[in-house]
Amino acid sequence: MIDIKTNFVIKHREDVIDTLKVRAREKRVLYILLIIFALTMAYENSAAIFAFLLNDNFEVASLGEKKAATIKPEIFRGLEKSLQPLIDEYPQYARRLQLDAATLRTLIAKPVSPDTHEASMNTCRELLARFYEFAKHPVVTKGPKLVKFEKELLAVARLLKIKPDRELSFQKLDFGKTTAEAFENKHRNLFEFN
Repeated sequence: MIDIKTNFVIKHREDVIDTLKVRAREKRVLYILLIIFALTMAYENSAAIFAFLLNDNFEVASLGEKKAATIKPEIFRGLEKSLQPLIDEYPQYARRLQLDAATLRTLIAKPVSPDTHEASMNTCRELLARFYEFAKHPVVTKGPKLVKFEKELLAVARLLKIKPDRELSFQKLDFGKTTAEAFENKHRNLFEFN
């Protein structure tokens, strides 16, 4: 018979406990690394995950694309109605307002095609700037018809994404205080030098 001697290493109780602690720590680190890996994968593929979960199949406009404002004749009808009473109320500006009303009627009657869209937008900008100049001019007295016209004007400008107040601004004239020096020399000759 063959006698096989096996040498088993004798382990102490502290060694077994240390080995078990090391294995438990390794399992904890492995679980933490798996959680970090899962979170990383979810973050990297979040668009696909959300698209699958929420069923987002709509297109998102990319940066740099701006939707052009469309000119619909219906938006000018209220402006045209509020412009007609102003022609009678302000006879000193009647000729200019009649010309602008004719341009406005042309915009309403003429259909806008893609070829004439830019020219029509330029005409709208100029027309709204002239109307805004008239409505905000310091010489023109404000009445209820003018206030209604101004509201219609700003509504149309907002729909067309035009800001007429940036193009035109009137500064208030300040003449300062009158001085007594101007009234001292009442009888001076204006045609003499000094």
